[in-house]
Formats: sequence, C-alpha cells, structure tokens
Amino acid sequence: MLLARLISVASTTLIAVSPRATPPCRRAGWHSPVAGLTAAAYAVDIAEHLTSSEPACFEALRDETQQRWPGGAHMVSGAQQGRLLHMLVRLSRARRVLEVGCFSGYAALWMGLALPEGGSLLSLERDERAAAVARRHLDAAGVGSRVEVRLGDALEALRALPEGEPPFDVVVL
Repeated sequence: MLLARLISVASTTLIAVSPRATPPCRRAGWHSPVAGLTAAAYAVDIAEHLTSSEPACFEALRDETQQRWPGGAHMVSGAQQGRLLHMLVRLSRARRVLEVGCFSGYAALWMGLALPEGGSLLSLERDERAAAVARRHLDAAGVGSRVEVRLGDALEALRALPEGEPPFDVVVL
C-alpha cells in the first residue's frame, strides 16, 4: 500500500524533480510527505535510497551530462524514471520504440537495454552535441546498433517516417 501511494504521489510530478538535487523536504529538515512537489520529492528520495544504485554506464552518462551542461539544461529522467521505462518496454515486449527528445540519452539507454534481440528504438534529438553524447554512451553500453539517434526537428522526422512501417509499440514524449 505504501509503495502504491508513493508511486501515485510521485507519478504526478516526478518529472519536475532533479534526481540528484537534495529534495526540499530534506533541506528543510522535514521528513513527512505533504501535497505537491514536496511530496514528490519525498517519494523520489525514498525510492532512490531503497533501490540499488544505477549501473556504472548510467553514472558515466549522468556525470558527462552534468559536466557539459552545468547549471543549464538538465536530464528530465532520473534513475526511477529510467527503471520504469525499462520495465514498461520489457513488460510490453515492445519491438519498436519511439522517443521524442533524447537529450544525452539517459532514458534511451534504459529502454535500449530492455529491447529484445531485433528490437529497435528511434530517438529524435535536435541538439547535435547532445546527440553525440547519447550515441557515444549507447555504443559504450552495447546498444548502439538497436538505438538510432536521429538528428533534426522531431515534427519533420515524424512526417518523414516511411508509410507502411509497422506501428511503434511504445512512444515516449
């Protein structure tokens, strides 16, 4: 029941919480969930401390992202979101996945590792520097052949998809 409540609270605002930032509830010395962002931060804090640490390939990607974009752009997906995406791809037995907005490839890496043999992920990214970082880390993790990072405007890339292709099993926006 507690886990269901944490997921319910966290799923509404997890995307707004930086996974490495000290949650507001801990900065204030307060350890009880309340409504809004503080409850979500509290849930993320608990989840981060009760699960295993992320594999080294994700830490390396996170570290490079923070070095290349200090204080500016940040990853929307953290370890818990990545694990959830990984689980959704595996449980759905997705063979074709579309991700709109790759940034440095953190979520793409989680999903790429979940794909079955012969599965593929098309990840759309407009920033050439971010796409290069993503490709490098995807290759290093051994999933570069399954994950295509396509550079350019997402809407144009979506319009250019060939007709007659099978549908995507999972779409991540």
